[in-house]
Amino acid sequence: MRSFPRVRLVSDGRVIAAIYGVATVVATWPKYLSGHDNNLRIFRASFWNLLAGRDLYALHPGQHADYFKYSPTFALLMAPFAGLPESVSAIAWNLCNAFALFAAILLLDISRKQKALVFGLVFIELLTSIQNFQSNSLVAGLIIGTLVAFEHDSPEAAALCVALGASIKIFGGAAALFFLFYPRKLRFIAAMLAAAVLLMALPLLLTSPSQLQWQYGHWFALLHADYFAQEKLSIMSWLHAWFGIAWPDSAVQIAGASLLLVPLIRRDQYRNQMFRFHFLAALLVFLVIFNHKAESPMFILAVSGVAIWFSTSERSSARTVLIATVLLVTSLASTDLVPRYWRETITTPLVLKAVPCIVVWFVMQAELLLSNRHPERMAADV
Repeated sequence: MRSFPRVRLVSDGRVIAAIYGVATVVATWPKYLSGHDNNLRIFRASFWNLLAGRDLYALHPGQHADYFKYSPTFALLMAPFAGLPESVSAIAWNLCNAFALFAAILLLDISRKQKALVFGLVFIELLTSIQNFQSNSLVAGLIIGTLVAFEHDSPEAAALCVALGASIKIFGGAAALFFLFYPRKLRFIAAMLAAAVLLMALPLLLTSPSQLQWQYGHWFALLHADYFAQEKLSIMSWLHAWFGIAWPDSAVQIAGASLLLVPLIRRDQYRNQMFRFHFLAALLVFLVIFNHKAESPMFILAVSGVAIWFSTSERSSARTVLIATVLLVTSLASTDLVPRYWRETITTPLVLKAVPCIVVWFVMQAELLLSNRHPERMAADV
C-alpha cells in the first residue's frame, strides 16, 4: 500500500507533462547549437518564400539544404515560428510537437495507468523525432486527436484534425477512415470538405490565386518525383534487404492497404471501443511501415500505435516480448546507445528498426480480424 502514492505520482498527467517539457528543451538545445536544425530552417524559410512569391519547392541553398515538401498551407502556418528568433522557434516548434502528441494521448478514453504506459513507451521515439525538428509528433497527435474528437461526439473537430493533418503530411488525411465507426457521417464529410477547402485557400492571405495555383502545381510535381525516390525504412525495403524481393512499391502498398481495411467488414465490432482503438493503432503503424520514404524520426507514429495497442490489450507473455523487442530494436537500436559501426553495418542495412513494427502490425491485423473478445468499453481507471 505504501507504493500506491508513488504509482499515482508517476501516472499523474502534470508530472508527465513536466517531464515531457523539460526533456524537449534539453533534447532540443544541443541539437540546435550543433547546427542539426536543417528541417527547422526549411520550415521557417517556407513562410518567407511564400510571402515573397518564391517557388516553395525549388532548392534554396542560401537558406537551407534539401527541398520543402509540405503544402503551401503549412508554409503559412509556420508564420508564428518564422517570426521568432531562431533559437526560440527551435524550442517552441518542438514543444508544439511534443505537446500535440501529449494532449492527444491524454484525451484518449483509457485509464490513467494505460495513458502513463503509452507516454513511457513513446518517449524515446518522441525524442528522436524532435531532435530532428520533424513534424511527425504533430501529425501523430492530429491522427489520434481525430479519433478522440469522434469519441467525444464532435465530427467538426474530427474534420478539422483530418484537414490539418493532411495539410502537414498528406497521409494525415487517412484518419478520415474513423468516420465509418460513428453516426452523422454526412455532417463529418461536409465539415471535412469545408475545412480542407478553407485550409487550401488560406495562403491567399499572402499571395494571389494564380500564384497559389502555381505553388500547388510545383508541389504536386515534387511529390510525384519523390514517390520514385529510394526506399528507406519500409516493408518494401525489408523485403528487398532480407529476401531480395523487389516488388513495385505501389503493389505492396495496395496489398497492405487492402489488408488494413479487411477488418472493417466486421461492422458488428464498430460499437466496441477496443476494436476502434486497435484500428487506430494499426493505422498509425501502417502509415509508417508502408511508406517508402519512412525515416527514423517518423517511427513516433508507429510506436504510438504499438503503445496504444499494448496498453489496451490483455497482458500475455507474447505481447510482452513484442513490446520489449519494439523498445530495444525499433527505439533504442537507432540511438547513440548503439555503436555507430553497428548501426551502419547491421541495423540500417537490415532495416531492423522497421522489423518489430512489421511483426506487431500483422498481429494487430489478425486480432482485428479474428478476435471476439473486445469489450464494449475500456476498463475504468483504478
